[in-house]
Amino acid sequence: MVSENRRVSLKDADAAIRQARMDIDFLAALPAQAAQAVLKTYYRAWQNCWAGRADEPTFKSRLWAVMSVDVPQGRDLNITRVYRRWGMVNLPKIGRVRFRWTKDLPVGKRASAENRVTGARLVKDALGWHIAFRVQSLESAPQAHPGPEVGIDVGVAVPLALSDGNHQHHAVPPGPRAVRPTGTSG
Repeated sequence: MVSENRRVSLKDADAAIRQARMDIDFLAALPAQAAQAVLKTYYRAWQNCWAGRADEPTFKSRLWAVMSVDVPQGRDLNITRVYRRWGMVNLPKIGRVRFRWTKDLPVGKRASAENRVTGARLVKDALGWHIAFRVQSLESAPQAHPGPEVGIDVGVAVPLALSDGNHQHHAVPPGPRAVRPTGTSG
């Protein structure tokens, strides 16, 4: 199947989706951010096709695709900790959902402009539905190493050969134990 190579700008496609959301009822129920995310993914697929990095986008069967739902607005999630290991999150079109709290999240007093939850994704696999939060966090720049610079060469016989002459070797596995002959003495 050969594409027509009809290149529509992202602005024109966005205007078409906005008009479709006004005309078609079930599209109006879809959050606008989710529609824009789908559009950007589709547009990026065509850009990759036209640049020769990928084939043209095709229909993906629901049978083989991972079921997932993206919630792009982190401010609407209203994440609260209920107990030590349980939390609640507000998902659009679903309501309040309980989830198992396994990692520290920047919510409440820990949240700031640099550290915050920016969105979430619901994913269904063999074990059920899981939620993954997108977190923006400000990492401090690593400190400069006080010692001299060292070059590293990776090999087979010598796993790590350093330019300062320090070579790291494999650990020598213990050899077979010496077996004492058994027999009668004397």
